[in-house]
Amino acid sequence: MCELIEPEALEPIVKNNSGIIVDVCDYSRYAKAHIPTALHLQPQETFGPYPHKIGDLPNLNRIKEIIIKLGIIKHKPVYIYDDIGGVLASRLIWLLDCVGYHNWILINGGLISWLKEGRAYKSTSSIDKTQEKKEIELKLKSLAHEYNFTKNQIISTLHSNDIIFWDSRSKGEFTGETKKAARAGHIPGSIHLDYRDLLNPNENLRIRSNVSDILEQNKIDPSKQIITYCHSNQRSAFAFVVGRLLKFERIKCYGGSWSEWGNSENSVVSIGEE
Repeated sequence: MCELIEPEALEPIVKNNSGIIVDVCDYSRYAKAHIPTALHLQPQETFGPYPHKIGDLPNLNRIKEIIIKLGIIKHKPVYIYDDIGGVLASRLIWLLDCVGYHNWILINGGLISWLKEGRAYKSTSSIDKTQEKKEIELKLKSLAHEYNFTKNQIISTLHSNDIIFWDSRSKGEFTGETKKAARAGHIPGSIHLDYRDLLNPNENLRIRSNVSDILEQNKIDPSKQIITYCHSNQRSAFAFVVGRLLKFERIKCYGGSWSEWGNSENSVVSIGEE
């Protein structure tokens, strides 16, 4: 399915309690205000136990736990949102894509657009009972090769003319002025396009309506293999989701991202604008 919907399109689903809605905000935010009927997933739950490659793909058991906890059914849509424009929601979407669960729908603007436009919300002081673990027999098949790129793959394709490395971090991280790992800078040949440039703060953090033009202006060519990365594969997961929404057929995340590349002694690093 892979869709983007406006908050108003979610209203009848909320009213009739007819869909799985997932909130990927921090729990303190969820407790204060969330879309009615939404189940909660802590952002940290989408990560594996990899301190030196924070954003890498968790194992199948971790993803299975998430799917069971939320009651996600493979052939039914799941509506996903957060409160920062889609970055946290996109991390969950990437995990679902990696195990063949493609019936996801991102809510444009997420909780910010929902609340600022005056829609009803719910508060809670404890985890909703609907989130109790369910005993479900579930077998997952990894499709990681279709949606995840590894460090070794980058090394072997670093000089390929058919691959674009899209750095979705801040300009300071890209140039090396901001250091968040043992080494600062970017993967050689990368194109820098900050994920924030794809969001419209004047439209309650909706994805910009001209996002396709923005990518074209920045030479993000959908005919090529596109590999997105950031520091922990949250911002780059958002870049990945934008590409998926635009029907890019050859887009993947580098799960390890800079937390792996920047902490590796044998990786090649560039600094500055180029």
